[in-house]
Amino acid sequence: MSFEAQEISRFLGRPVRLFVFQRQALVWRYCRGQLDLDVLGDTYLAAAIDRSEVQQTTEREKDKLTITMPYLRDLTAGPLPATQALGNNWHPYIPSDPISVTCLATHHGSVDPPVVEWTGIVVQPEFSDTELKLICEPGPAIARARNQGPKWQRACWKTVYSVGLRGCNLSAAPIPIAATLTGVAGSDVTAPEFADPPRPLVGGTMVWETAGPVQHTANIIAHAADTLTLDDTTGLVVGSDVTANTIALWVDATLATADGVVVTAPEFADPLLALDGGWLDWTRPDGLVERRSIMGQDATALTLLYGAESLAPGLAVRATPGCPGNWAACEARGNTVHYGGSVYKPVRDPTQGSMSWG
Repeated sequence: MSFEAQEISRFLGRPVRLFVFQRQALVWRYCRGQLDLDVLGDTYLAAAIDRSEVQQTTEREKDKLTITMPYLRDLTAGPLPATQALGNNWHPYIPSDPISVTCLATHHGSVDPPVVEWTGIVVQPEFSDTELKLICEPGPAIARARNQGPKWQRACWKTVYSVGLRGCNLSAAPIPIAATLTGVAGSDVTAPEFADPPRPLVGGTMVWETAGPVQHTANIIAHAADTLTLDDTTGLVVGSDVTANTIALWVDATLATADGVVVTAPEFADPLLALDGGWLDWTRPDGLVERRSIMGQDATALTLLYGAESLAPGLAVRATPGCPGNWAACEARGNTVHYGGSVYKPVRDPTQGSMSWG
């Protein structure tokens, strides 16, 4: 019997509510009941989980959904519920990326796929000592916000590293420079393409292929005019096609210390661009990628917006600089062709009639 037919029957309309939560590549599945449920090869863990009724109105506030489940803030208070692992996403630290929710329904013994009743994202957790409430919305509010296009202003309105016709189009990754060698002398190689790189080449790499094919990678240790000094020149001859990669804007580092919101690493001491205003990324043991905004920098120390359980000495991290959104910053990045502001906008409204002239 189909889901619809069973629902309209007088005595059999007892759907089992299913819940699917996803954060990046991790998925949590639960069913409302006392026994685990296998649905088309996926196991839904039994839990005392439930939700409010779905409403679809013209008022966004009424479209919210509340999902309630057990969660113990005191780990010694008793056996941990099946939903404890899901609740750990918001306690003791909130996630740095959205968590999606799909609410489904099925019947015991049904061979039909579950029916999707609602989808959205978690926007706010509410904890008590033994319970967690998740306030969910159908989607991010920014997609419905008005007047979010470009503005005529002196500062740049673009999101750094965004791509597209109206994007910043700045790349934090190494920039490849394809070249054909005109000279090879010991550890030095020459090509006219090396003369004016968009970013420093020292600290970057050079890649080329020899017969086989065998790919070689060498570190660039010096640069003068159109000549690079490499730590390996195996197989390089005049006429070889090579790719020289500039350094990246980000800084890869291994944490020396981690104390609350302050982390240190010697690699933070001399970045190409200031790291404050940017963000710190790292991969947790469970595969999730965490991100924290960098609120300040003092030599080798970075102050983050908030901490994380996985921050510890020895952790491999990547610090990416942000952008203050002014002409000087765009000039330092060699990206003024994509500057979104208006540097010649008058300081004052020539009509003297606007309260929002900025």
